[in-house]
Amino acid sequence: FCDFAQDSSFLEELMQAKTQNKAHLAKWLSTHQQIQIDPESIFDVQAKRLHEYKRQQLSLLWAIHVYQDIQAGVYPMRPITLIYAAKAAPAYVAAKDIIHAILTLFSCYRIQYSCT
Repeated sequence: FCDFAQDSSFLEELMQAKTQNKAHLAKWLSTHQQIQIDPESIFDVQAKRLHEYKRQQLSLLWAIHVYQDIQAGVYPMRPITLIYAAKAAPAYVAAKDIIHAILTLFSCYRIQYSCT
C-alpha cells in the first residue's frame, strides 16, 4: 500500500469509491431502516462479535462523552456517525448490557434531538 501513498490518481479513485460507498450506505439506511445519516460525516464503525474488553466498549464510552459534550453545547468539529453491528453469546451478560447501553444511547439522542 505504501507504493500508492504518493499516487494522486490512485488516492483520488480511492476517495471517490469511499464517497460513493458512504452515499450508498446512507441511502440504504434511509430506505430500509428509516435512519438518516450524513454521508459527509466521519463514519466510526464497530462491526464484530461484542466483547467487554474490546474496542466497542471504549467506543461506547467515547460516544457517551461526545453526547454529554453536545448537551453542554460543545459540538464536534465535523459530524460523526457511529455505526454498531454487534452480537453477543446468549449467556454473555456483560456484552448484552453493552449492546443495551448502545441502544439506550441511540434512543436518548434520537428523542432529545428529534432525529431518526
